[in-house]
Order: sequence, then structure tokens, then C-alpha cells
Amino acid sequence: MNKTRDELMEEKMIDWTTFYRRNVHRFIQHYLGVKLHLFQIILMYFMNLNTLFMFIGSRGIGKSWIICLYSIARCILYPKTQVVIASGAKNQARLIITQKLIKDFIVNYPNVAKEIKNIKDSANETIVYFHNGSTMEAVTSNDNSRGLLIA
Repeated sequence: MNKTRDELMEEKMIDWTTFYRRNVHRFIQHYLGVKLHLFQIILMYFMNLNTLFMFIGSRGIGKSWIICLYSIARCILYPKTQVVIASGAKNQARLIITQKLIKDFIVNYPNVAKEIKNIKDSANETIVYFHNGSTMEAVTSNDNSRGLLIA
């Protein structure tokens, strides 16, 4: 049975999506074009492998950058993903989106910019909307944001 061009294309798309979902570090390097150090590759792999992950790193090692990059990859690879970045002060969570995503990833990596539909950045809310329905939102870690963190 001969397959049509569309069927072959769909099979390849499924194969690559499966490959990149299992190897998020390779997706980050191949598609997004971000060069990773060995420890970052290991962190990305284990962040994707486990539902609970903790990384304790020294000052200046790029913890916020790693969180932002993984969140971007997760939002792209899994449509309709809701990433909620919470911190003690809303401004801290907001900085991950404004400083890392907007000023670093969108400027330096064109494929990240292609995937983002809209960014809503105001004093009250900071939300990134992706074309595939995924969102990344900054919230304060308190009782009022509990529903966002659990959903």
C-alpha cells in the first residue's frame, strides 16, 4: 500500500515530535538554536523526565534562565500547556518573563519569537501566549494563586 505525501509527512512529524519530547535538550539545541553546557543538558533532561525536580544552584549559575528556557520548550512541545511561574513577590516571577524571555530569548533566537503569539505585560498580569494554545504566566506565590498552581 503506497502512502500519500501527506501521510508520510504526518508520520515524520509524529516521529520527530516523539523524539524531541523524549530529548528536550536536543529540541532546545536543534530547533531553538540555544547552545547548552553539559550540566544544562543534564538538567533539561531530568526536568523533563520527572514530575518533581529540584535544582539548588549557586548565585549566577543561570537558574532563572534555565527555568525560562525549559518552560519555553515545554510550551512549544506540548500544546495547551499552562506554565505558572510563582515567587514570593510578583515582580520576581515577572522578571523571568520580561528579562529572560523578552530581552534574551526573543531577541537572540528567532524560532522562539516565531512560536509566540502575544505577550501581555502590565502591572497586574504578565502572560505569554503561544500559537499552539500554551501560556506562561507570572504570579505571586500566595493563597490567592493556589488554583493556578494546582491546575
